[in-house]
Amino acid sequence: VVNNFVVLTRFGEIEATVSGEGPALVLLHGIQSTMKVWEPVAEKLSGIKVVSFNMPGRAGSARWTEASGAIEHYYSIESFAEILDSVIRHIGGVVSVAGWSAGSLTVLRYLKAFGGSRINRVYLCSGMVHVRNVGKTFKSETIEELEIEISRRAQVSGLTATADPLAIAHVWKSLQ
Repeated sequence: VVNNFVVLTRFGEIEATVSGEGPALVLLHGIQSTMKVWEPVAEKLSGIKVVSFNMPGRAGSARWTEASGAIEHYYSIESFAEILDSVIRHIGGVVSVAGWSAGSLTVLRYLKAFGGSRINRVYLCSGMVHVRNVGKTFKSETIEELEIEISRRAQVSGLTATADPLAIAHVWKSLQ
């Protein structure tokens, strides 16, 4: 049984799900995906509590508004690390975390900013430690060009559950 819940953060409401019983495993999606990317994995896990959530700009989670402050900060790995901290605090206790792609970078940024006292195990999947001049997922330079490229990439890849192109563009720029 999957249950939906909301985590209140300074960035707004964060949509999350939980299933199972036992030690908690928090799953973080990649730059262009949503928590849905983890569903096939979560369905196969037993004996643990599986928690996944959508970063801002995805599905039912908050979106940037002018009242949110600088968009460059709102959609950044630093902000996502802070959101991960809010999710972990909401769950309570010590958790394990698994990050996919940019989710891996979020986990590493979390550990740098908050330490590892609330984390039991870390699983990093297909992530890069440092993106600058490595791994050109997107080629465009401006936010506007990135939004177009991101939309095309989602369409060509057949992605149905994806983040807002504006959110992806700003996260990508924060990694450069």
